[in-house]
Amino acid sequence: EFWLTFEAIENGELERPLHPKEKVLEQALQWGKLTDPSSAFLVMKKIPSGEGAILFSGLKSEAQKGGLLKCREEPPKLLGNKFQERYFLLQNRKLLLMKDKKSMKPEREWVLTSLKLYVGIRKKIKAPTQWGLTLVMDKQQLFLCFSKQEELWEWITSLLRAQHDDPQAVTVTMRRHSSSDLTRQKF
Repeated sequence: EFWLTFEAIENGELERPLHPKEKVLEQALQWGKLTDPSSAFLVMKKIPSGEGAILFSGLKSEAQKGGLLKCREEPPKLLGNKFQERYFLLQNRKLLLMKDKKSMKPEREWVLTSLKLYVGIRKKIKAPTQWGLTLVMDKQQLFLCFSKQEELWEWITSLLRAQHDDPQAVTVTMRRHSSSDLTRQKF
């Protein structure tokens, strides 16, 4: 088990796990752009080691991930306002929506650096499963549903690693700091 920091919005209805490289203050300053900034807060949660542990390991994430997911978007454009099963592919720091698994050309694509990932889907959306993600872009939201919790966390870690890890960088192993390290820091 380990502790992970989450950014919660909409009074905790949506939670976003923060990647270890994200700066917490920068995220909190963005709350001023929300419709209701007072509905946002930070929360620390104990996460089972199987869920999200790869974020803290030196292991490289998969170069490509794909799967059949239930999805919906808001405002409805290509997908409409009902959940549909579609094939998604995570490749080259982009999330690709494919017509099916055999398709060569994506119907839509989203650059991962331009979106925020939240665990959960607002209740009013009426998701078909209890395990979902909300991907927030400038003027659009994409809702993805998963068949089980393990699949949800596989996608969360793959998306966060693809979003934040430099594919050319040498693998760095993070170390724990002791309280004595804090006393030596100059502020």
